Amino acid sequence: MTELSLSEHENALLLQYKDVFRDKDRRLSDIQRQLELMGYEKQQLSNQLEELQQTNLQLQDQNTLLKAQLSTGATIVNNLPTTPNKNEPIEQEYNEQNDLAKNITSKMISLIN
Repeated sequence: MTELSLSEHENALLLQYKDVFRDKDRRLSDIQRQLELMGYEKQQLSNQLEELQQTNLQLQDQNTLLKAQLSTGATIVNNLPTTPNKNEPIEQEYNEQNDLAKNITSKMISLIN
């Protein structure tokens, strides 16, 4: 081998190393962006979970109140606060429970009269 071909070989290896290094750097940058995005999404999901847990606790309290009213024969079912519209499935479940409580209350009143 001549000195020139050795230099060309070294140059080719250097270019190959630089390409590998650039590729690894690009992949690292992509992974860092993905990590930031996942961190943001995790925070959003945590906030949503906390809101849903609070709504769930409110619904449990309302359900307990409905049960207490039914057991005492109270007829004040319509004064319960409504749930926010952003939790439609939970609101639907609450409305179904509320309707059931109203039906039971009206049947109890009709039996008393």
